[in-house]
Amino acid sequence: MRPLALLLPRPVAGRRSAGLHALILALILVVAAVFRLNALETWDDNSHQHPDERFMTIVASAVSMPATIGEYFNTPRSSLNPYANGQSNYAYGQLPLTLTRAVAELLPVCNQCVPFTSYERVYQVGRALSTLSDLVTIAFACCWRGASSASGRPT
Repeated sequence: MRPLALLLPRPVAGRRSAGLHALILALILVVAAVFRLNALETWDDNSHQHPDERFMTIVASAVSMPATIGEYFNTPRSSLNPYANGQSNYAYGQLPLTLTRAVAELLPVCNQCVPFTSYERVYQVGRALSTLSDLVTIAFACCWRGASSASGRPT
């Protein structure tokens, strides 16, 4: 067999069906979700062993969502700005912090439960968002690869 033949796209008759591609993608996402969601809340026995996650938890539980959009853009005084809240070493970016805090504040809390915005629970929101981000990235990468090979473009 010629080495170049392995690089060329298959003829139309030799291609897999779109249904098979969707099934394979679903299987990949289910396996990835099982690995990521396995012991999501208890993998470190609630000891916050990872220093980055622990620092992110400290900051996410200390900040709060601003009341207005103007307060958000007033950076030196924003209640969501970690630097304005005494965390001058924060270097993880605003997007994960903002999403984690916003989702934590939107989640319902029962009367006897610890709120998701507290130090004891905000890391759970961050881990769930991290898992969702991982799954979306895997789906995007698989779909991009499939679309690129279907169109004959190099990946």
